[in-house]
Amino acid sequence: MSETLAGDQPNATFDPPRTIVSSIYELNPLMLEELAQWLEMRGLRTTISQVTGLRGFNQVALASTNTDVVIGNGATVVVLTTTATLAGQDEAEFLARFPAFEFTDTAGGEAEVIINVDGTDYAMGRLKTDRQFQWPVAVVRRTPVTRSALFTLQLKVQSLNGNVTAHAGTGYGTIYLEISAKYPGT
Repeated sequence: MSETLAGDQPNATFDPPRTIVSSIYELNPLMLEELAQWLEMRGLRTTISQVTGLRGFNQVALASTNTDVVIGNGATVVVLTTTATLAGQDEAEFLARFPAFEFTDTAGGEAEVIINVDGTDYAMGRLKTDRQFQWPVAVVRRTPVTRSALFTLQLKVQSLNGNVTAHAGTGYGTIYLEISAKYPGT
């Protein structure tokens, strides 16, 4: 909340009192845009990597399915398979989104989401509950890119304990695997 500085009261011969801005949300978006343009016109440029929230990654592939995937107790099941070409990038990011991830046993269970890159499994995230439960899930894995190639990718779910269903389709939405990469220096 803005406040008037003590001892800085308006005077007939001076400007209005100064205010302290406690939050960026107190500022008008149009004023912020004008400030950015004013700074840019004076040669002060803000690079994308310095802007909070921007990753510097570009999407190189997107795979999806609208079919439920049932994973039995102790089983590992491929949810979807795709390919992506990575050439010249130094880091890749794999983002898996499940609209509804359900442990169907009353005692819950534990499962791991895995990204398989050319035959090698990498853990993306582990989910665990002590009761029957369902919730949306998003997991991310970043890894260095050591060579340029066409990679075969598999999104897998391994049930470590209990039965699991990765829901998709009518009433749920789509399961996605997004592959992004960034070039050196971005």
